[in-house]
Amino acid sequence: MNDQLFGELLAVAASVLPGEDMDGATLARGGSHEVVLLPGRAAVRVARSPTAAAALPRRTELLRRLAGLGLPFTVPVPLSDVTEVAGRTAVALSCAAWLERTAGWEPPAA
Repeated sequence: MNDQLFGELLAVAASVLPGEDMDGATLARGGSHEVVLLPGRAAVRVARSPTAAAALPRRTELLRRLAGLGLPFTVPVPLSDVTEVAGRTAVALSCAAWLERTAGWEPPAA
């Protein structure tokens, strides 16, 4: 991933999570999203295509509903509304530990 794209995605993440420190952010790539990971804090999903952007509100609402069901596993919780920033559609979610590990981030030793 090039530096320009990294900068653009960080700007989107900063807009979706105003006031959140972007230090330590890393990038991951999902099937239809770029993901800005803020370790231990959030994952900002940024749609790569119009199809992914169109599906993001529905998927975000589904996560919001699932999170309230008391399921026996962790469900990412939306931390923002789905937002369009500089022509990109994005949403911030609580960050699941498995996602952080797949991007190479490991939690600090206790």
